[in-house]
Amino acid sequence: MPGGGRHRIVVEDENLVKQYYPQAPELELVDEAKVRTLLGRPVEKRFEASGVCVKDDACYVIFDNTPSLARFELTSSGLSIRSELHHLHSHFSGYEDIAYDPRAERFFMLIEAQKSGPGRYRARIEEYDKELNFLAAQWADFPFKHRNKGLEGLACVYLDKQLYLLGLCEGNKCKGGASGRRPGQGRIQVFERGRDAWMHVKTLKLPETLEFEDYASLDITDRGIAVVSQASSLLWLGTFKDRHGNFVDQGRVYRFPRNHRHRPVYCNIEGIAWLARDLFLVVSDKCKRGKQPKRCKRKDQSIHIFRVPAD
Repeated sequence: MPGGGRHRIVVEDENLVKQYYPQAPELELVDEAKVRTLLGRPVEKRFEASGVCVKDDACYVIFDNTPSLARFELTSSGLSIRSELHHLHSHFSGYEDIAYDPRAERFFMLIEAQKSGPGRYRARIEEYDKELNFLAAQWADFPFKHRNKGLEGLACVYLDKQLYLLGLCEGNKCKGGASGRRPGQGRIQVFERGRDAWMHVKTLKLPETLEFEDYASLDITDRGIAVVSQASSLLWLGTFKDRHGNFVDQGRVYRFPRNHRHRPVYCNIEGIAWLARDLFLVVSDKCKRGKQPKRCKRKDQSIHIFRVPAD
């Protein structure tokens, strides 16, 4: 029954948070708004935000239900109503994240997974210049068995002047089904540019103590890394120790704000981007009707700015 399914999902989510992170500090909300409101209520009815990046004084938001990209100006006090909507080169839906390379002035758009052979799916990465002109589209050479459990997050890093793309798997151990929901096996796949594809060169393991049910997005700045979980409504902050992808320690987990009954209201977090050392911009997907409680709808299809509380 629909009611029974909804109850089961909510209970699993809340038990996970209480079991592993009962004392996690709560993030402080700075500003938030519905995407549709910021865009001036355009023709499109749904804006299922799935990824975000920051360039100069603006943020760029990608959506998984439409091949479009929105640009929003940022102000010192938060979000601005000045915005633009761009249509991308591809006719595909399923865009999951966006990353920006400031050195080469390139945008990279991540399509979670498309069929590339019998029972085989791979992520697709589109490249655009700083003016959002399409340049190329290539496969990420890492296979998945499930179309809806591929790469969810994308980030750019440089080592010895060489660009690498980091792709965050949605499921634990990059798997779908029950195995993918078993916490403690988060994975980041590392890719370098090849002639015809982004070639897989390394797998980074997130700390085993990171008990997330899924992984929705990541961002990297200097030696810092941020990872969010949609199902768990949590943020993890870590610090890289060396160029091999090892971490200084287990990092720290923060909760997105709960309601007065201590239940999650940020149920659909999909993308994250660093704004400052203690400030993050986050976007939310559409509430899943019949599978999530009504309280989740208040914060869906939105852009949010959160601050990490002082110690």
